[in-house]
Amino acid sequence: MVWNSIVLMTIFDIMIISAVCYTAFVFHKRWQAILHFQALGLGIIAMFYLMDLFTMFILPLFMPMMQAMEIMQKLHLDILWVVMVAGVSFLVMGVLQLVYKVFPEHLSVLARFESTQQHLTHLASTDPLTGLANRRMFIEEVGQAINHPDSSRNGAAFLFLDLDGFKPINDTAGHDVGDAILCTVAKRIESVIRRSDFAARYGGDEFVICLRGVVDREVIERIAEQLSLSISEPMQVNNETFSTGASIGISQYPEHGNDLSTLLEKADAAMYSAKRSGGQRIAFYKKELTASGASRVG
Repeated sequence: MVWNSIVLMTIFDIMIISAVCYTAFVFHKRWQAILHFQALGLGIIAMFYLMDLFTMFILPLFMPMMQAMEIMQKLHLDILWVVMVAGVSFLVMGVLQLVYKVFPEHLSVLARFESTQQHLTHLASTDPLTGLANRRMFIEEVGQAINHPDSSRNGAAFLFLDLDGFKPINDTAGHDVGDAILCTVAKRIESVIRRSDFAARYGGDEFVICLRGVVDREVIERIAEQLSLSISEPMQVNNETFSTGASIGISQYPEHGNDLSTLLEKADAAMYSAKRSGGQRIAFYKKELTASGASRVG
């Protein structure tokens, strides 16, 4: 019975020592200096089990088995806790070293992945030329704001801008000059509106702006006039001076509609009314414009 127990314990010890040695070898080869503590901890525990084997197989050659077992028991009682504390401590330090080395690398990978995702999201929602929001982003952001239960209390104004005289410049001076003018216009728009407002390039030479929380017609008109004056200032591109203007149509929420599509259609109709009046003008939406069908926002 005793020998059966010894055989089982021996097999168990050999398995443990083999696993410990293999793990230490793999870790050491793979991480080398990083896991010296881990290898040391595994080595201490392995040496303790080797002492077990020594008391089981070597000591019985020189003394009775019972006396050898007593020695092993005394070793377990007196030394086991020291060996285990030391071995586990080194193992923990090795694991901490591993985490300290590997975890930041994983964080770096995750950070790069998140940065890529943010970049892709930015590309999907931003006009690549001007840096303003694109049509899709404007519709999503402003549409959600309008649908908010408290939005009707604050009100909003929608400005639809179309550049006057831009097409001849773009056709004669070239698309590079046209692109530079569009970028300049975008910067001038951002310099006039507030941070709480939302501007986007709607397409071509058209821009849309949402003035959030503005209901006073005089305030809206003043902002529109500032935009018109800023955009009409001469622009220097490739040592040449170019001038353009803006026809601006305005609709108000909730006075002219409760959904973004309707509000943009009415601001677009007002913009065409301003353009038909000679351009570089400001026009608020009126009911007569709907009857004339002066809108092409869709």
